Amino acid sequence: MVALGLLAGLRGAEHARSVLFALPLAWLAGGLAGMLVGWGPRPVLAAVSFLVLGALVAADTAIPRGATVLLASAVGLLHGLINGPSLAAAQLGIRGLLGIAAAAFVILALAAAAVLKLHRPWMRIAVRVAGSWIAASGMLLVGWSLRSP
Repeated sequence: MVALGLLAGLRGAEHARSVLFALPLAWLAGGLAGMLVGWGPRPVLAAVSFLVLGALVAADTAIPRGATVLLASAVGLLHGLINGPSLAAAQLGIRGLLGIAAAAFVILALAAAAVLKLHRPWMRIAVRVAGSWIAASGMLLVGWSLRSP
């Protein structure tokens, strides 16, 4: 959520506003689907999302708003599918899912708003460095999740 907020903030207010609603709605949809199906994708895909989002923040690549929204929707759907079965097993159901979506909204809003106000080049570089750390964490998580038991 933080990486997506940083990415949207680097891209501008229009991206940030779009992502602010796309991620929580996709997370809700994915979570509901995961609860109904009872299984979700492998958690290694969540680590891959850390890696990809962190790399996009670090690269500060100019991407169209539609691509940012599509990325936010894919990440929300993926993480919702991963969370859905666990929420159902813990009997948290829709309340837990609504809590996650609300937290996603708040975290995205705070991260994006913090970046939107940064206009000096060195401040944007600091955000890009944070993205590189997120990507490195994702790389570590991917390796850790693929290790043999």
